[in-house]
Amino acid sequence: MSSASSARAAGACAPRRGRSTARRARGAAVPTCVLALALALALVLVLVLATPATPITATNLRATTMSDAETMSDAETARTAARYAPLVLIHGINNRPRTWDKFTRYVREVRGEEQRIYELRSPFDGLPGSWAALSVQAEYFDSEIRALAASRPSEFADGYDLVCHSQGAVTCRALIEETDHGVRTFVSLAGPQMGVFGDAWLAFLPEPLRNQTLRDVYKVAYSQWAQASLSPANLWHDPYHEAEYVASDLFFRQLQCLDADVMPAEAALRRRNFARLSRAAFLVGNFSQRGTTFDRGIDPWFSGVFGFYDDRGRFVDFKRQHVFVHDTFGLRSLHEAGRLVLRAVPNVLHDDWLYAEDVVKAHVVPLLSPPLRRVEGLAGVAET
Repeated sequence: MSSASSARAAGACAPRRGRSTARRARGAAVPTCVLALALALALVLVLVLATPATPITATNLRATTMSDAETMSDAETARTAARYAPLVLIHGINNRPRTWDKFTRYVREVRGEEQRIYELRSPFDGLPGSWAALSVQAEYFDSEIRALAASRPSEFADGYDLVCHSQGAVTCRALIEETDHGVRTFVSLAGPQMGVFGDAWLAFLPEPLRNQTLRDVYKVAYSQWAQASLSPANLWHDPYHEAEYVASDLFFRQLQCLDADVMPAEAALRRRNFARLSRAAFLVGNFSQRGTTFDRGIDPWFSGVFGFYDDRGRFVDFKRQHVFVHDTFGLRSLHEAGRLVLRAVPNVLHDDWLYAEDVVKAHVVPLLSPPLRRVEGLAGVAET
């Protein structure tokens, strides 16, 4: 991380809310005039395809708020659902709340109807909404969950579990680090916690970006307007251009708290917020035996457990990552406290975490919070 350290800008650890977007530094590489024009035109087309006609901002999101919460009174909820902490689900890119239908059924087959589950609807469902900048999405979901909890104080009195898939897992981690949240257990399902980089993932992008070479994508992704508008640009982490990544990708610079050395107070706040978790679990499929880094959703798959590449393209596991060694946002602290789960399960595909019954029941449900309190009429339920 020595090359990255020289590119860090002061203030990246600080919470984003209420602050103007910091000025991004320009990348070191300067393309030719022809390439610059081509990349600019490509980005314009991507923005047209992936951005709603009305810009998504923190001020106009609230008017379109909808939650898939069932309409029971708070008192009735307290009587019937206090056995388990409520479970909030947030999906990934291109998906919608219905993505969780099978997952929800599998959880309730194990835990019963007492398990209350909320699949949040939002302006970030499907296309183009889910391509909005991750900072905007994190702020929105924090506000939405707080409103939900305020409407059901008895049910949420002891906190809630948060399970998020793919891009949604990165958004949820931002929510956790930046707020005095009420999350008990956080489960990241195939979430690219160190970003994405690879030909397979590149093929997922729209035509203009898909036609760029792997080494050229950063020139578009790290532009100021791409970072301010597109979640795929936020996720793109080019290890061969680490300095440009650190200088330009404000969202991930804040998420990983790469300025902890110059902003110790903000780093300490993020660590405290992350430490509020009773447990954090990061799950992903392991495809090393198949000789591929692609889980059919994210590339590389080991980003889901904080592994990534160095500047020579060599694999670096989580214990040698800057964020763990320096405990920038609290990952190492949670590990040392025995409250961190990092699990790469052989051959579990990206969407198996949502749709495969054996995967959900064997690997996800056991990680959810245990029963919270005794409920009248539910014999044998332990109090905690």
